[in-house]
Amino acid sequence: MPAHRAHGPLLTPALVDGRTEWFGFPGVARPQGLACELLLVPLPGHSAGHAGVAVRDDDGRWLLHTGDAYLYHGEIEHTPALCHPVLEPVQQGAQTDVAARVAARDRLRDLRRDHAEEVTVFSAHDPWELARLAARAGGSSSRGARGARHGNMR
Repeated sequence: MPAHRAHGPLLTPALVDGRTEWFGFPGVARPQGLACELLLVPLPGHSAGHAGVAVRDDDGRWLLHTGDAYLYHGEIEHTPALCHPVLEPVQQGAQTDVAARVAARDRLRDLRRDHAEEVTVFSAHDPWELARLAARAGGSSSRGARGARHGNMR
């Protein structure tokens, strides 16, 4: 889309080594020329080429923004997945490969369970999850905090 490039972004290729894994996720790409450690983690199913972005913080912990791989924290905090009744139809309508999306979501659940001390998994689509992250970081997300107070969807 021309509008996506109207501001003249500097596009840099990411190197993909088919043997490279990150916590069991294959095909991870590393953009070149960045001062921080950043990885593109394939999370197929929502759309063609969909990926999460993992960034290592100064303490060595990873933050993984999962993009659209899930929309509600109940999907990765519960087995079986607990889907939000409003968000699930949105996810179903947007996905391009159901089996791949569910497999990616389930792998994210495993990552969260097995590596919680090393990786924080989150989706900015989830206002309750975003509010928890903001509180932990010492900030606040008024939208997320407001949403977390209403209803019992946590």
